[in-house]
Amino acid sequence: MFNRKEECPLFLLQILGVVCWKRDGSYSSDAHLLAPGREGMRLSSSTTVRLSLRRCLCLAIAILGSALFPCPVAAFLVNEDVVQQFVNPQSNYEIVVKGDHTGLENDLTINPFPNGTVQTSFDGTNTTISFAGDPLPQSGKVRHFGYGCGKDKEEVVNKYWTPSRNPVPAVAKGFDFDIGLQTVDVTIENLSLDTFSVFDVSYLITSTPFALADLNRTDLPSSSMISSGILDGTSLLSGGSETFSINGVQADDFLTIFVDAQFSGASSGNAYTGFVGGWFHAAVPEPATLMLLALGGLGLLRRRRR
Repeated sequence: MFNRKEECPLFLLQILGVVCWKRDGSYSSDAHLLAPGREGMRLSSSTTVRLSLRRCLCLAIAILGSALFPCPVAAFLVNEDVVQQFVNPQSNYEIVVKGDHTGLENDLTINPFPNGTVQTSFDGTNTTISFAGDPLPQSGKVRHFGYGCGKDKEEVVNKYWTPSRNPVPAVAKGFDFDIGLQTVDVTIENLSLDTFSVFDVSYLITSTPFALADLNRTDLPSSSMISSGILDGTSLLSGGSETFSINGVQADDFLTIFVDAQFSGASSGNAYTGFVGGWFHAAVPEPATLMLLALGGLGLLRRRRR
């Protein structure tokens, strides 16, 4: 079952690229493509050009798939729990993320506001994701927000309840995958101007993805995940980060990271005093994509040697 509408066409484009490459490689042994030469039989120049063009087409198919359907399977950019603890009702929750993440307002969104809408704007550097709707009153109830897709990073810069413009802890999360060592290095980072402490930093490696709606404190509490080893209460100043490694990760696995955060230190006097729990969920690089890139590199090396 495909979790995203993009997964099916991307997968088909990748398969088409592999088939095209394999079919192209078989042509080199066809006698009717050979022409007499000083050293016996050799590929005619026109055939060589056609083979090169075909191989370029194979790579173009794979690249086109990644360009048209850039979101990996089940990769979620925003996925968090937060409480509206202010006396005045709040009608908007804004999240500022590095990069251009516009255009996903109608795909994979969770908005707890009644009669809610989701809008985005890009200022050339950051995308502001605005969840809006009928005002939410002060309550201890946890509100869950989810938006769109990312890849290997969730570079959150700021988060606010508005119209009061009260910030909440903004934890950036990302990972780097080493396919040779089968290791994932996860980074928890503070890209905001505030100081916060992190708690229950944990992870899961699974062979199947989670649905966006299942990444919450009820269906996937931190107690059901594996501790990262980062101590509870670890403080992250502005620009600070913590990293941990996960071994034995396969190229078709799915990574889930959870972090709870609360303002601390110089920011402990901020109006928002509660926790913000955030889940980051993504597929590690797909084998088909890695294989096509490897084939492209080998093809270019082989051609250069010739």
